[in-house]
Amino acid sequence: MTIEEQIRVLTEEVTTLASRLKPSGTEYITNEIRAKTKLNLDTLAAIDVINGRIAELKLEATEEMTVSEQMQEELEPLPINIFK
Repeated sequence: MTIEEQIRVLTEEVTTLASRLKPSGTEYITNEIRAKTKLNLDTLAAIDVINGRIAELKLEATEEMTVSEQMQEELEPLPINIFK
């Protein structure tokens, strides 16, 4: 599985997990306040771990880029599908 595919799958998993969070009554509330239930705490922990792995994969992908591609990425982030 390529880095791009791994990032896509993990991003979908984060979206799925985020949809399982119980609503807190407002969109503008911190995760600490939202985490009123064990399920929410576990879900938030899983999201945090997966987001960490996504960051690691993006770093790996960046390291595989040429200097020119890295400079372009700094100016204007490119869609993830450029890593094919």
